Amino acid sequence: IFSPSFWLAVISFSVAASIVALSSLFSEITLRKVAEARIEALNAELETRVAQRTAVLQAEVAERQRVAEALRASEEEFRALFETLPLGVVYHAADGSIISANPAAASILGLTLDQMLGKTSMDPRWKMIREDGSCVSGKHHPSMIALRTGHKEGPVVRGVFRPDKNAHIWLSITAMPLV
Repeated sequence: IFSPSFWLAVISFSVAASIVALSSLFSEITLRKVAEARIEALNAELETRVAQRTAVLQAEVAERQRVAEALRASEEEFRALFETLPLGVVYHAADGSIISANPAAASILGLTLDQMLGKTSMDPRWKMIREDGSCVSGKHHPSMIALRTGHKEGPVVRGVFRPDKNAHIWLSITAMPLV
């Protein structure tokens, strides 16, 4: 049987069981060999690309780890400064509610952090006053003005009510929006 890609071997034997004739079996595999070579070349190219991309990703991961470590160290330094600064620092959310305060702020205001958290300038318990004794509404507190305008407000002198002393204390307040 013959076809362009296949040949059947036919073997004839003599009575003495020795080979008298032999026909070989073969097929054309040029296309397969070309395809295999192409696959090997593509595989080598893919391996090179994978190695290059892996190197890039490893460099990116290393850089991100370096940045994360630098950020962690910076946050630790900031936290230490925030916690030990003798000036009161209060952080407000965009809605004006207190989200954090340092120990100096709690000490100056005579409140615990838990008592301050969530409180806004609109809370009448602040009883903020001007130097002439006139009341300051919540929307006119320096922090609310800074949030509303996006600009630094102060320093201004204001009195706030300190419940444990049942009296106003005087503060120099500067409010600065963080963006």
